Amino acid sequence: KISSGEPSSLVADTVGTGHLLYPEQYSIVWYACDESGVCGSLQMKGTELTHYPEAGLSYYAVVTYGNQEVHSDTIPVTVISQVSYTTSMDVVSCSGEEVTLSVALENAPNAVVTWSDGTQADSLTVTPTEATEYGFTITQDGICPQEGTIPVEVKEKPSITMGDDVVVCSGNGITLTPTVGGDDIDTYHWIGPDGDTIAHTRDLTIPTEPESGSYTLVAVSKLCGESSASQKVEVVPLPELLIDSLALNSR
Repeated sequence: KISSGEPSSLVADTVGTGHLLYPEQYSIVWYACDESGVCGSLQMKGTELTHYPEAGLSYYAVVTYGNQEVHSDTIPVTVISQVSYTTSMDVVSCSGEEVTLSVALENAPNAVVTWSDGTQADSLTVTPTEATEYGFTITQDGICPQEGTIPVEVKEKPSITMGDDVVVCSGNGITLTPTVGGDDIDTYHWIGPDGDTIAHTRDLTIPTEPESGSYTLVAVSKLCGESSASQKVEVVPLPELLIDSLALNSR
């Protein structure tokens, strides 16, 4: 069995040294036979038949040395065509999450898909943490390998790191500037201490009179979900100066 379109050769092994000592008395002729058994000699001579064997034909060699003639075994040739297939396209995964890759074979019942990790299946489930190419090989009856790869793009999930708790005097404002990581974040929103949404920005500024409590930022990625983190703000009143009485002594 050979792969369609790839060069192949048939070799007739010879035993003994007579053909080396008396090459003029030695000859080898190749024959090809069709499916009906009709055979004919080929132009190729020598121990190796080097051309593209045709499907449905059988080949044998006849060795003549002096008055001796020996026929080789007949070798049938099957030409296997390349497999048509499609693969997963534009694969994007979130870091650390499972994604399934697939190779769909078309009219190839004897074909086997082997992935680079040794798995033999039409699909492979992976958990990439960075951009990776996953290789595979398609074989038919254990031969005629076709190699391919499926690239996987990996996106980082949203992540938020808040600063330390904030203490502010009454009447002053606050600005919260969290550190946000992740790819393709679509929206932000802040939730105030009373549970209401108060802003749709990454940083939060309240010029005056913030409320005491936790301020929560939510970062949302349509592909990789959302992340949230909170920062506590404490508002303390300004000190009051009370004067109960004023006594003046004069001398």
